Amino acid sequence: MLASELCGTFSVYEPPSPLAALLQELCDEGRLSLLGGWRPALDENGQLTDLWSRPALLKIPKALGDLSASSASRGRARLIEALKLTVPRAASPLEVRSGMLLGLPTCRGGEGYARFVHNQRIVLSPEARLIARRSSCFCDLFWGRLDLECHSARFHSGRTSTLSDADRADALELMGIDVEFATHGQIVSPERFAALSHLVADKLGQEVLCKTALQQRRTCELRDELFTSWAELPLCKRRGLARRHVTAAPLLFRKS
Repeated sequence: MLASELCGTFSVYEPPSPLAALLQELCDEGRLSLLGGWRPALDENGQLTDLWSRPALLKIPKALGDLSASSASRGRARLIEALKLTVPRAASPLEVRSGMLLGLPTCRGGEGYARFVHNQRIVLSPEARLIARRSSCFCDLFWGRLDLECHSARFHSGRTSTLSDADRADALELMGIDVEFATHGQIVSPERFAALSHLVADKLGQEVLCKTALQQRRTCELRDELFTSWAELPLCKRRGLARRHVTAAPLLFRKS
């Protein structure tokens, strides 16, 4: 999860109350400038959330190369293993959680629908552009001919958003790309997620295999890990430690 955030285009940042008030005031007045590419995600009422978008902080090939050349040994093998399982360019925690649940192999608790990418840019055809009123769009989880959009109630609500999503979906359907939607509730609920998994399998033309008792236990363990507080991701579960969320966001507001 931490590797996905570092290799993704988002950070979860909860500023102290005085700083949050200042940031909200700057947003309300249209005076919050982009620093280092950081941009806050606002809810439908224009209020700051804990989600920020920014350029990726880490590239997987370079990180793997640096780790291979490193003389350090503590945790290196586990980090290399995590990076090899990480799909870069996720734009939110919901995308990461959805991707891990659907994409990780069954031996690790996932559904095994691998070979997807996060936020694939699709250049629209002339006819699709007329429908979507844009030249291109990005797919949250993309399997070549299937786009799974991860919808959070905080960022995908309201009539305008609904109409935009419909236009975008129609444009992609016109180009032969199936568009399906996954909500936070569908991801959190094991029963609803099972139905979503069957839908994805059907769209991908894959058979849904019954999980063994061990695989089912791995799935439960994975869900327990995924739905912890993102700002308190565990550093070392065995030692009972929790990491204090590290983010570059405070550096953006430091005077030069």
